[in-house]
Amino acid sequence: MRRPLLTLTGLIALVGLAIPPFFALSEKRRRSGRPEFDATGDELDVATIFAGDDIRSQAAAFRGGDVLCWYGGLKLDLSGVTIDEDGAYLRVRCLFGGLDLVVPEGCPVHVRSRAIMGGVGDMTDQRDVAGPALVVDALSLFGGVSVRNPEEDERSADGLSAVAADGTEGGA
Repeated sequence: MRRPLLTLTGLIALVGLAIPPFFALSEKRRRSGRPEFDATGDELDVATIFAGDDIRSQAAAFRGGDVLCWYGGLKLDLSGVTIDEDGAYLRVRCLFGGLDLVVPEGCPVHVRSRAIMGGVGDMTDQRDVAGPALVVDALSLFGGVSVRNPEEDERSADGLSAVAADGTEGGA
């Protein structure tokens, strides 16, 4: 009696692991006809499915959008955007994937998260923030979401002022 039960449990687990990739492939095909990412668009709809990407937005009045990472990874750099005066709402879903979200410095960020066997981390510096807020609504299922401010080397790459080791000021 015990052997058939173990066999049945193993079969259910195997089917449960095999079905999600087929849904991911179906979603990837469905999204294949959509236009390319617009770096200056005020709203975004980005998906990385069985892939990885590194994109940067320069929106003048960013309002938010949707991000899907399914069996893939994405670095989404929003450090160069200006948040719309009414604020912005970004819906994030990571299923067996990951997102590195870089947000503007000085922007209030509110992270709402739900994680199942995954994690969502808010590492933003919320001191001295003002202006319209960016709300990040994140779902992580066997994946991860990191929300952070730009690191020093990323700020330097933007041509912003950086202080060198010898104390002189320079930029890239």
